[in-house]
Amino acid sequence: MVYTIDEFEEHRRSESTRMAYKDFAYGIIGCAFFAFRQFRLSGRSFVVSFMQAMAVDIAISVFMYFSSEATNNRIVR
Repeated sequence: MVYTIDEFEEHRRSESTRMAYKDFAYGIIGCAFFAFRQFRLSGRSFVVSFMQAMAVDIAISVFMYFSSEATNNRIVR
């Protein structure tokens, strides 16, 4: 089977979306651990720590998505 450049582009775009979801999901787990640690060791509010960590997680996930999308546009025909 011979793959075309369009098939590679489609796959790269689907992978960038999948990776963004995966990074975000793993980030949520990390946020929960971070917030629990802050709650237990520092006495900070779990919800406040979790929301701060979620803001960072969202920012990183968006950055990762757009940076992988930018590489998708480098394919030259």
